[in-house]
Amino acid sequence: DFRTGYSTSEGRDIVRLNASGSKDYGFNPGGNAEITIYCMLVQPDGRILIGGSEGHHLDRLNVNGSQDGTFSNNVNGDVYSMALADNGQIYIGGDFTQVHGTYRQRLARINDNGTLDTTFPGLAIDGKIYLVSMRPDGKILIGGQFQNVGGQPQGRMALINPDGTVDPDFNPN
Repeated sequence: DFRTGYSTSEGRDIVRLNASGSKDYGFNPGGNAEITIYCMLVQPDGRILIGGSEGHHLDRLNVNGSQDGTFSNNVNGDVYSMALADNGQIYIGGDFTQVHGTYRQRLARINDNGTLDTTFPGLAIDGKIYLVSMRPDGKILIGGQFQNVGGQPQGRMALINPDGTVDPDFNPN
């Protein structure tokens, strides 16, 4: 269990709690999580992805809380939501326009090391994404303050195929 905004004398932005609710002193981010945290995702190996604003916008901590220096985290805006695909790739949604200097408007797929997966295309999305969720069929459900995705009217929800195209049959009205 993780908590943000937890009162600590160490000035950390994130702590891990034991099952009893007590602070896990073995988890030590050392002040590395210097962002406003909007979302977190624990990977199968126990590393923790953190999305938010300020600082790096996207970061990863090792199991013990230390910053993962192997993770490349070059996103130019807020990350509000993340989802993990079965193959280990990570979908991020938010209010950004670039990942590693490449145009990706509010939705991107990144590899496990944080680099951009350039095989997933950049879609023109005209508003913030607050929800990214994987469906069992591999499609990605997104929700937020947008009206258009990839030039198609979507009205705050859209379904994205694994190849990055918009599912034209999805219409939540």
